[in-house]
Amino acid sequence: MSGDAAMGDIDLADLARKLRSGDDDDYVNACETIHEHAGQNIDAKLYLVRGGMVALVVPLVASPALDVAAAAARVMHSLSVTPDGCNAICDAEGVDALIAGCTADSPLLSQRCAGAVANLAIQTPSAVAVVRAGGIPVTVRLLGSDDQVMVQQACRAVFALAGTESNRVPLVTEGALPGLLECARSVSSHLRGYALGALANLAISRPLLRQIWDMGVLDVLVPQLGERPRVAQQALRLLSYLTLEPNTRARVVATGCLPVVAESLASESRDVRRHAASCLEHVAHSKDLLVALVDAGVVPPLMNTMEHDTEPSPKKHALRALLTMSSSEYVTDALLAWDGVAALFRLLKHDPETARNAACTLANIAMGNEEKKDAVAGDGRMMAILELAATGPLMLQEQCARCLFNLTSVAKSQHHFEVDGAFETLVKLMEGGESFVLRHHSAGALVNLSTERRMWHRIGQAGCVPAFARAIWTESDGLRQRASKGMRALGVRDIVLMYVHSEARQMQVNMSQMLRDGDFADCEFHCRGAAPVAAHRVVVCARSAPLRRVLFDRLASSGGAGGGAAGGGGGGGGG
Repeated sequence: MSGDAAMGDIDLADLARKLRSGDDDDYVNACETIHEHAGQNIDAKLYLVRGGMVALVVPLVASPALDVAAAAARVMHSLSVTPDGCNAICDAEGVDALIAGCTADSPLLSQRCAGAVANLAIQTPSAVAVVRAGGIPVTVRLLGSDDQVMVQQACRAVFALAGTESNRVPLVTEGALPGLLECARSVSSHLRGYALGALANLAISRPLLRQIWDMGVLDVLVPQLGERPRVAQQALRLLSYLTLEPNTRARVVATGCLPVVAESLASESRDVRRHAASCLEHVAHSKDLLVALVDAGVVPPLMNTMEHDTEPSPKKHALRALLTMSSSEYVTDALLAWDGVAALFRLLKHDPETARNAACTLANIAMGNEEKKDAVAGDGRMMAILELAATGPLMLQEQCARCLFNLTSVAKSQHHFEVDGAFETLVKLMEGGESFVLRHHSAGALVNLSTERRMWHRIGQAGCVPAFARAIWTESDGLRQRASKGMRALGVRDIVLMYVHSEARQMQVNMSQMLRDGDFADCEFHCRGAAPVAAHRVVVCARSAPLRRVLFDRLASSGGAGGGAAGGGGGGGGG
């Protein structure tokens, strides 16, 4: 029956007349008619609620005639599935009557009242009214009932109430944990799902999480990880919270559940996939368990979820798990075996957070041996990394620069930088990067490249030496230290700082104090009152003749009149 047809059959005036008649038979007849019309039709339920039926039925829940009270409670159970129905029950002050009805001698009345209370507990405004009316101790006591229908409704109510932070401690104080654990062992999948969901909601609070753990929940939880989605979702959510605690992870892994968790990444349920990936992400934070993760076969399903899941949340947690795991050589071996580098490069084109995490994972892989560096930088990928380091969002730039730094740490892999624009990009990032992290990693890459004499010509052409010198004077300690290491690797002998004459003596004192204990403590610093130049003009004299020529040509073209003489003298000393 369509919603319009159903509402056309409802005679609100006749129902109201019967509910005001004072006759028990009329009451029961009206309540049965309301329940019949409401059925599963949301539009009809709303029509009845907005037609004022709730206010007329609520007083009947407390009727001394059990058949009237039971019929009225069934109407409350039916109409309370909508927010409007819950609000109407609260407005009619019907919550107290429903709470009282949960402990009635009539099983039918108590079941229907408990069902209505569970519905009320789902909506925030009416949940507050349930708690205020003493709903927490009542629903907790009902968890121990011999009536399975009553237990299921009570468990559903506790599940909903535990979703609010202020209710969690009172629920546990009233003794909810033993009852919920018992419900989690039930043969009813509905009841197990509600119980595990309630435990998961309570476990959001870290102190309560430890209590739940100490009660042996793991033994109840693990067998249900492979259940139907309704149960598995809550089981995995609870396991995800439990693995937030470092001292629980080894026990979780010891149960042998990791393969089941990994298989859950292929579930049709988005929430099952999300909680499974989140659980693996948490376990990955314990470095001593990374081998167990790989051996359990989690890398391929995580990679599949990372790249192909259509929902952002499972994808995000899977990538984070792999990122956390990629600090281990054993894990990066598995990533290479499953062509993980190509998948990560494809993710660089996704949203900024995904791209950043993918770049961070690639940077971790690039920390490995020559084979891993070649996997990251080969097949034309170096140009993609350079481009993203220069033009991507700042967080992505930083991780790409870290990747470039890690790629330069082994001399045999530095040939990947012999491409057009590589050194110029690094110099530009070292001097003009928006963050210290970006400048720091770019400087580190240039320092590593400076240790190879065959790279000196490219370094000179890119203007790296004056950039190092400016960094020594203008940058923070960390970057100054890296720049000074690069200068030493290039064979720097003298640094000549030129200022107007009146500043020369004081600047010499300042530089001596600043660098007495630093990397240049054994170098000469000459402050010369030559022709006025820019405040931080620096002339560097390098050991390499081709490098000197490039440097002096640049200084001459930029107007450094005194640079040639000073540089020539320093260069002679260096040679």
